[in-house]
Amino acid sequence: MTVALDPDTVEAARNRDGAPAEDRPERIADALGGPTVGRGEGDPLAAENYARYPDADNPESLSNPKWSPLLRSLLDHSAVTDFEDAANELAGAEGGPNLEQWTEAIRRAASALQIDPPFDDGDGGDDARDTLTTVLGHPVPDNAEPTNPILVAECYVAGLSVSEAATVLSEYTDRDIQPMKVRDILKQVDLLPGHEGEGPKTSEEEDIRLGGTTVKNRDSPSEGESGGLSVNVNDF
Repeated sequence: MTVALDPDTVEAARNRDGAPAEDRPERIADALGGPTVGRGEGDPLAAENYARYPDADNPESLSNPKWSPLLRSLLDHSAVTDFEDAANELAGAEGGPNLEQWTEAIRRAASALQIDPPFDDGDGGDDARDTLTTVLGHPVPDNAEPTNPILVAECYVAGLSVSEAATVLSEYTDRDIQPMKVRDILKQVDLLPGHEGEGPKTSEEEDIRLGGTTVKNRDSPSEGESGGLSVNVNDF
């Protein structure tokens, strides 16, 4: 498969500097849309207000049967795709030291209260695959590497921000892809200004080859070339 990016597309991508595209297709907004998960981040998912949530400093309180209706409602919510999402919603524990503690407490409480969540533990499942397919407009192999430069570039050119691309790729592959990693890859293929690290760009960075993927820099075309970025992809 060949992905050809014309100079205008490359320039527009670079000018965004990692932000989402303002004119991206509605299908992308629909795929990414929905309630925000996280205590204090938007409206609560499982109660009228956050005051009705358990104490954020006491995850063990979830073993009390009085929290059964709230926990059942939370785990059944379409925005909650795993136990970590539930932990983020109840405690605002995103990336914090209490995330693992809350995640385990929710898992134990769900088992004790005989709540069977609709998701597979630790796997975003079909929802994550559907999201990436919708964003790109075509299916991606299940064994696709989330750091493949072509896959990352496609997500960004489709209109995702750096952070959105990191989230979608993480959920699709069940791996933790950080926004900084996405940003570095986009710099490597010249879809963001700057270079990975502080040193000058090397000749190896001008022609990046990874797992059958070739990315050739054409920002400085020779006479008779149109410029832009030409990408040849043998396999994801």
